[in-house]
Amino acid sequence: MAQIFPADAVGQNESEQEALDDLRQQLDDTFRVYVNTAFLTSAGDHEGEIDFLVLHPELGMLAIEVKGHGVERGADGHWTRLEGGKPRRLKKDPFKQVFEHTRAISAEMGSRLSRAGVPVASRKNPVPWDTLVYCPFTERPEGPRPLSLAEGHLLDRRHRAELGERVRAIMAANLERLGRTVAPTVVEQLHDRVLMARFRLAPSLAAVMDREAGQTVRLDERQGMVLDSLAENDRFAVVGGAGTGKTILALEAARRLAARTGGRVLYACFNKMLARHAARSFEDAPPPTGEVRARHFHALCQDAASRSGRTAAFQCALERAAAAGPEHERDFWDNRAIEFLFEAIAGGHVAGFDALVFDEAQDMRPHWWTELEALGAHGADTPLLVFFDPDQAIFGHEAAIPPDLFRFRLLENHRNPRALARWVCALTEQPLQPHPGAPAGDEPQLHPWVDRPTTLRILSETVAEMRAEGVDPTRMAILAPHTLRNPASTLHGIPEVAGLPLTTDPAAGDGKLLYATITRFKGLERDVVFLLDIDPEDPLCARRHRYVGASRARRRLHAFCRGPFLPERTDD
Repeated sequence: MAQIFPADAVGQNESEQEALDDLRQQLDDTFRVYVNTAFLTSAGDHEGEIDFLVLHPELGMLAIEVKGHGVERGADGHWTRLEGGKPRRLKKDPFKQVFEHTRAISAEMGSRLSRAGVPVASRKNPVPWDTLVYCPFTERPEGPRPLSLAEGHLLDRRHRAELGERVRAIMAANLERLGRTVAPTVVEQLHDRVLMARFRLAPSLAAVMDREAGQTVRLDERQGMVLDSLAENDRFAVVGGAGTGKTILALEAARRLAARTGGRVLYACFNKMLARHAARSFEDAPPPTGEVRARHFHALCQDAASRSGRTAAFQCALERAAAAGPEHERDFWDNRAIEFLFEAIAGGHVAGFDALVFDEAQDMRPHWWTELEALGAHGADTPLLVFFDPDQAIFGHEAAIPPDLFRFRLLENHRNPRALARWVCALTEQPLQPHPGAPAGDEPQLHPWVDRPTTLRILSETVAEMRAEGVDPTRMAILAPHTLRNPASTLHGIPEVAGLPLTTDPAAGDGKLLYATITRFKGLERDVVFLLDIDPEDPLCARRHRYVGASRARRRLHAFCRGPFLPERTDD
């Protein structure tokens, strides 16, 4: 039986239904029959509908026009057809019309295939074609045929039992007459890219995520209370889970403190990427008066060494530690670098700040706080705001915040749609819940580990789908426990994904796709995050690391995991 498209198609009238049944039964499954194919050329100069298009990988294409109760050309040269026993005048010679329709749709097919990069022998005729008029309820009278009708191209009720055989014969004779062959690959492309090309008129993923962003509640009443409290109490700590708006509040608080004091405010964090993001934020939206300086901890120590004339000593100590190995380098930043800051403060080489704001403060080591608070120009009267999440302490120590600070807790995730927020909340032991006013969103996608080629294929296909849905590469990020230089990374030695070059610079544009480790991307976020190489048995993929990684996604999350991603919950 022939393949019918659409599979459940029915004829628009009795004669078309008879023709459809005959074609379905009498042609084998190498034939494809497209029912009532409407078309409009790209130039807009020709439109119409062909009752049946028959396509075959070796015989080409045949357009069939069905006339139920016959047609007639009168002595005056006008064509009519019978409807309800009454003649109805036709605008055109029906035989000429089907020829013109077929010629126009063939040229449109060739044009579309060429634009899609499919090589065709002739742009106007990508596959050989011919036409047929079929009248299942009438008989052709004796006498001369119209000049517009080729011999053997009008079949009537006497040919019903042999319609399939006649269709094959007409298509084969046309090939012989033209001296052409059919390229089966072109026929397949014609089916996939033109006749049955997928078409979906629906919001793109990019549009859906934009709409969700508009629905996301950025500041609620409780967050507003944090900012309002600056007028009465400017020394306190804000504790909250991922997505509760801590960084948004920290940036705005720094601006308000600068405007209120008219002086210099320090916004400090541990993460270099977050510090660069904050610096750009203050450049784009500076306070009306005063100044906010955004620095990460390493830069604070290096600046202090420079101001006290100890740059050479700082660099020498760092190089010796790095040469001794990663543990010694980590010990330098944990213990030795802060001494350069202390020496610079004690020597009066560092000008104090009128207010201090520390973001992602759980990353600060407990013994740093004496020197960090000493950066205030007014001692214990210096406004001090600390923002932290104990469950994001992933550098080998627990969060230790100055104990004398009043603590204000944020409880609701504002960043994520509810479906994604539920995952984030399940990964933390801190009180956290989705915001009830957030959009529903899509469930995060978990891709179980199979092997490296499979992971690469799924990742590439998913990124390509995102691009097809209008999602710009700058809205996506791949986060993993290992750097690209590490052979343990699935993307080690691979320069691009889905045709997008990989970059480790979050500020890079130009169609590049960001790759970063989970630890380096702390405090930042992207609309779409791909968590790669997640292995719960790896210390770099422990629950807190998965919590940090998953919470970097604003709208969509794809996790490639070797085991269970969410922790098992036990009821006490």
